Amino acid sequence: MKTLLLFSAALVVAFVFTFTHTQAQTTATTTAISTTTTQSLTLFPREAYMPIPVNIGFVAPLAVGNIVQAATGKRIVSNVSLHLIGGVGNALEGVEGSGIFNVQTDYVNGVQGAGVINIVGGDAAWAQGAGIANIVNGRFDGAQGAGVLNIAAKGLSGAQGAGIMNIASGKVEGAQGAGVVNVAGDLYGVQGAGVLNIAENVHGVQGAGVSNHAKNVAGLQIAGILNTAVTVTGAQIGLINIAENNEGVMLGLLSFSAAQGLHVDLWTDETRFIRFGLRTGNKNFYNLWSFGLQPFNGITLWSIGYGIGTQIYMSKNDYIDISILGESTFEGTGTRFWNYSTSLAHFRFLYGHEFSKHFAVFIGPTLNFSWSQYGNNLPEIFPASWTITSAPYPINSRAWIGISGGFRF
Repeated sequence: MKTLLLFSAALVVAFVFTFTHTQAQTTATTTAISTTTTQSLTLFPREAYMPIPVNIGFVAPLAVGNIVQAATGKRIVSNVSLHLIGGVGNALEGVEGSGIFNVQTDYVNGVQGAGVINIVGGDAAWAQGAGIANIVNGRFDGAQGAGVLNIAAKGLSGAQGAGIMNIASGKVEGAQGAGVVNVAGDLYGVQGAGVLNIAENVHGVQGAGVSNHAKNVAGLQIAGILNTAVTVTGAQIGLINIAENNEGVMLGLLSFSAAQGLHVDLWTDETRFIRFGLRTGNKNFYNLWSFGLQPFNGITLWSIGYGIGTQIYMSKNDYIDISILGESTFEGTGTRFWNYSTSLAHFRFLYGHEFSKHFAVFIGPTLNFSWSQYGNNLPEIFPASWTITSAPYPINSRAWIGISGGFRF
């Protein structure tokens, strides 16, 4: 009860001070707060606002500013706005704090702090902090921090940090960090999310635990699972990378650039395996999935493999292909073939010539390694140049220099 009486007395004193002070010095105060930044935020002429140096209350309309507004008919702009439950005003140029909510219909140039939510009908600058959400219907310049959601409907210059989601339409200059999702228009900066990032055009970095999506990327997309874009002039790093046209780097287990298409490789080497490969990605960095057969020893040997590589062009049609391919080879079919397997690694340095967009030939030296358990007959078929390990070690390791050649379609 004593606290309530003190707060009521403070409300009356603030009202009397504000009303008499603003009547005597309206012109001077208006001039003082008409900074360049504020002018850019203001929705109405400066003379339409009445300055309220101290605006305190329980909850709107039981606040100094609302009482003054009712008496004068003018819009109010507060310098210090404090409310036990929540405040509603037209503009803020200073500091505002409420237990639950803050609402300013026109603009904010200062700091808002609320236990639940801050809402601004127009543009805002400096800082907002809320337990649940910050919502700005215009552009925001500064920092927003919320437990759940931040919205800057017409763009952002600064930073957004939210436990769940950040949304900034229009041009975004700065950073977005969210536990789940970030959404931006044209991004000039960084997006970091636990699950998903979405942007129109990216000039910077998108980093997500699951997926990134953008129209045009001039920078980096890095995701735990999937990156998608229309055009990329930087890099995509993820388990799966997809783009209509990626002119940069696609680093992942499976990458596809529609402009580059899919390529089929057919080649052999000194092991007499005939291999079929599917290449995805682009010329700067490609993925190679392979399947091979060797039917020439009286038994059927087959292999599956995966590799990565790059093509370095020396001229329009001539290139050097550098790649690493790992394989597992098996004997026959049925359950026992798992007991007769050998692991291979091929380091390939190939010269290639493109006769057309859809046909090329390649040939070059390779450095090869094999690993298999003793008792496995498969190592016998590989022309080993030297032995790395032998008995009593349980693994038979061999290495040799070979040659590989084939066709690319």
